[in-house]
Amino acid sequence: IDECENDFYNGGCVHECINIPGNYRCTCYDGFMLAHDGHNCLDVDECLDNNGGCQQICVNTMGSYECQCKEGFFLSDNQHTCIHRSNGKCSVLETCSVE
Repeated sequence: IDECENDFYNGGCVHECINIPGNYRCTCYDGFMLAHDGHNCLDVDECLDNNGGCQQICVNTMGSYECQCKEGFFLSDNQHTCIHRSNGKCSVLETCSVE
């Protein structure tokens, strides 16, 4: 029996159902973890681990996160480092690329 076969039931899994011999298991999409009930998926707060790799502000979103910068700074191309705006010139905090 494939417990995952019924699209409506999906093995009772919120995200994905994987059929295994004699049983099934639920898995979650990236950015989520399986709840203790084995069926529901909970959002992972990436900001709790090293501020999500963000230099200044980490904002947790459902299934993901985004880095933001404080006033007077802008987010660099790597989406993690913040660059200071100084009289229209680029001031180095860690790295700065001139465009």
